Amino acid sequence: MSSPKSLLADIRTPGPHPALSSALHVPVYRAAEDPVPLFYRGLTVKSRGFTGTDPGLLGSTEDMGILYSEPICQAAYENDLDEVQLLVEEDHKVVNVKDSFGGDTPLICACRKSNIKVVSYLLSMKANINLTNDKGRTCLHYAVRKKFTFLDYLLIVILMPVMLIGYFIMISKTKQNERLIRLLLAAGVSVNARDSEGNTALHYACKMRSQSIVPILLEKGADPWIKNKDGETSVAIAERLKFNKILHLMKKSS
Repeated sequence: MSSPKSLLADIRTPGPHPALSSALHVPVYRAAEDPVPLFYRGLTVKSRGFTGTDPGLLGSTEDMGILYSEPICQAAYENDLDEVQLLVEEDHKVVNVKDSFGGDTPLICACRKSNIKVVSYLLSMKANINLTNDKGRTCLHYAVRKKFTFLDYLLIVILMPVMLIGYFIMISKTKQNERLIRLLLAAGVSVNARDSEGNTALHYACKMRSQSIVPILLEKGADPWIKNKDGETSVAIAERLKFNKILHLMKKSS
């Protein structure tokens, strides 16, 4: 099997890596998700026109690392709670500041990486949980859209044979994200908020086949019949992807 170093190097070149093709398969895509500088293992790139790994499997370019212009946004994204607290103490208004790159708030930045401690602190400081960025997305959209990164998968694959450590890492990260989503819902985030594409959090959960997250959203009143700009409901997405267990649950809830 190739070394971790060679695997990381090969994500910059076209084609699936032979060591990952059977379990993870790494196709190439053209990303146009976030027009902000990204940093991955010391490599500086722009997401527009960047060739990288499949966002549907390994996480989108937003998970590779974002450089923000607002210090509190960068601190929230990097899970630096001490720095976030210091900046809020200096000027409380920064809890709701919007970054010049994409309009992310500190709360959205923290939710991109499932940084629960930072999210909890910002909520305790009365951060506006329903503010949106330039894509019309709230913190809930990003909490639901959170995927495993390439390094997460790499660590899981390496450690899976070692007393199933990789499996427990995967379960732990999944549970952490579920806790974050429950926290946001309890704090009053709009469960049916639509982004600029008309998608709700439930749309994204169905697209990602998130069997553990869909029921959480439905419990809090997520509407599976809201149509996005393509005219597709969450139910329709589940039907298209043959997501049968969740499809039955959504139809029952409505």
